[in-house]
Amino acid sequence: MKNQEKGIHAFFTKFSTDEKCRAYLEHQRWGNIVHCPFCFKPDKIYKFRNNKTYKCGLCKLNFSVVKGTIFERSHIPLTKWFIAIYLFASHKKGISSHQIAKDIDITQANAWFMLQRIRYAMNHCEDFRKVMSGVIEVDETYIGGKNKNRHWDKKVPNSQGRSLADKSVVFGILTRGGGILTYNPKQLPKVGLQALIRSRVAPGSIVNTDEFLVYKGLHNYFEHGVVQHGKSQYCIGDYHTNSIEGFWSWVKRSIFGIYHNVSKKHLMRYCREISFRYNQRSKGNEEIFDDNLLLCFDCRLMYKELIASPKRLQ
Repeated sequence: MKNQEKGIHAFFTKFSTDEKCRAYLEHQRWGNIVHCPFCFKPDKIYKFRNNKTYKCGLCKLNFSVVKGTIFERSHIPLTKWFIAIYLFASHKKGISSHQIAKDIDITQANAWFMLQRIRYAMNHCEDFRKVMSGVIEVDETYIGGKNKNRHWDKKVPNSQGRSLADKSVVFGILTRGGGILTYNPKQLPKVGLQALIRSRVAPGSIVNTDEFLVYKGLHNYFEHGVVQHGKSQYCIGDYHTNSIEGFWSWVKRSIFGIYHNVSKKHLMRYCREISFRYNQRSKGNEEIFDDNLLLCFDCRLMYKELIASPKRLQ
């Protein structure tokens, strides 16, 4: 959608029918050569008269462009899917399932499932095992309600400071001026966290942290800059964690301002959604829409998997 008229009106005009959406999907997924999603070969592909269905002459199976995508077996029209993805991409702090439901006239339950499918695709786009280099900022944040705001009979004991009694911890590694990766360790053991940092940060990088004890010893592997927030110290020359602190503010404004409440089970999907937005922040809405659309291929989330018992994310 580059070098074209921009904005939501132009988007609605471009994708006003399911046929237009399907044609764009086919172009984005296959280009000019259709590939069978079963045997992955472009040979002997036949198109039915309905202009939707194809048949592979080799494996003898029928398929369409939505096979294996988040759109497969969905009763919601592609036009509404496209609008949902565009709105999801264009709102910098996210958009709730209630708002999506109102905007495209579907139930809130369907909107929630749609957005979770899109988040699932986002979760699988980032390489969480890639190595980052340069000036790195490392920090953790704790997400959950404040104990002082709870009713007296719902207060959680021993929940001060970095306690995980009533909060979930999210850990981040940020390249200054670049992107961020977020992780969800169930706890913060020193050995496990430092091992993660060493595996994700290239030798020779400059690592900036606060004075939290789990970061003690990083100077043995990197140039380690420490700012002591407990002493109201936030910048020592080029040593600071202000960039990642700003990202955490973005995360919390999105969660508390847009979604209001997020369960521990789905927390990382929301955090990685916000990470994706942060990493795409220099792009326009149309380009982000195209990026999101490409993620929808070969990445289908089933409802039974979504509501299953939580599994630990990497």
